[in-house]
Amino acid sequence: MPINPIFYQLLLGSYDKSSPLHLLNHNCLALIFDYMNSWWKEHINTNAPAMLLFPDKITFPEPLKDENGDFKTVSINMMPFYFGIVDESWPIELTRYKDMIWECIDILVSEHGLISYLTIHECYVEPEKSQRRPGLHTESPGWFRVGKGVHEYMDKFVWGAGFITGEQPSGGILMASSVYDSCRVWDAQLQQIDSTSIIGELGNIEHLRNVLGPNCVSIPANQFVWMTDLTPHESVPLQKREFRQYFRIVTSEISGWYEEHSTPNPDGT
Repeated sequence: MPINPIFYQLLLGSYDKSSPLHLLNHNCLALIFDYMNSWWKEHINTNAPAMLLFPDKITFPEPLKDENGDFKTVSINMMPFYFGIVDESWPIELTRYKDMIWECIDILVSEHGLISYLTIHECYVEPEKSQRRPGLHTESPGWFRVGKGVHEYMDKFVWGAGFITGEQPSGGILMASSVYDSCRVWDAQLQQIDSTSIIGELGNIEHLRNVLGPNCVSIPANQFVWMTDLTPHESVPLQKREFRQYFRIVTSEISGWYEEHSTPNPDGT
């Protein structure tokens, strides 16, 4: 199991004579490690479901081909659209996913007609590379600063939010891929109790890998998985070169939409 990156930095400091950490003996470091592990565990909820894997198989559309007969790369990121409504005037890269979008309506009933955000990513992925963001992370980056000076305060950054009532998910994130075990999800939810977040920059939680343990779900090919924006997950490096299709809907409740990194809707939504 890889060493915790935060613990690793503390260890390096304890051997660096220019760092005040070198004054700490190994017993002190062990107490710090134990305290940090305990604090992290207190902020991880494994008692309530934070993900759902739907058993029904879905069908990805046939990949598009270029003039040489090779599969084309398609990259659409966080495109806003009215959930459940597919405009037939959209380009073929989008309209061929209409059946999958309509299937999502039965899962996320409460989102119908609201503005949600569509991601479609199709490309060849090289061995030992992941198609999407590598490393353990959450979609929500935790807390962020709002305002300036005396008006500054901390607020939660939401990227779909999400909760489950019985077996019915509301909000959250729904995704699927065409390649088995190219995504792993932990059935846990990080707790945002106060503005002191256990979530790192841009949602990075690699430091929680040992605390979460190995009990993750390897997502099968061609099945929808739902999760909250505080559910740990990672895109997994592939063992061989494969063409991977990835589909995701982030539901309506988000704290921000970044125009420079996102795809505009063709009809201006």
